[in-house]
Amino acid sequence: MKYPGDISDPAQQDWFDRMSSKYGVTRIITGDGKSNPCIALHGPGPADKRCKDCALCYYNQFSKRYYKCELRGSTRGPATDHRANWPTCGKFQPQPAQPV
Repeated sequence: MKYPGDISDPAQQDWFDRMSSKYGVTRIITGDGKSNPCIALHGPGPADKRCKDCALCYYNQFSKRYYKCELRGSTRGPATDHRANWPTCGKFQPQPAQPV
């Protein structure tokens, strides 16, 4: 199944193909809208961290910030908006240390 947005990384496209056939596209893209859909797929991450602390979390800046997760891809719309304060999933990667 082809992801509705752009996935340039072949590894992410492979992950999407496997998960879409296992769980269905809607669950991967949107979840229930109230909890981090990545937790259902990858299990919970560190309890004291939030998605905004993860290296996979990024945002697109327009009139406001639209957070996205690299694990979910981007539809360039609200279907893949990600909440920065959601609890982390099992694929959590700490942000690299900022040079002083």
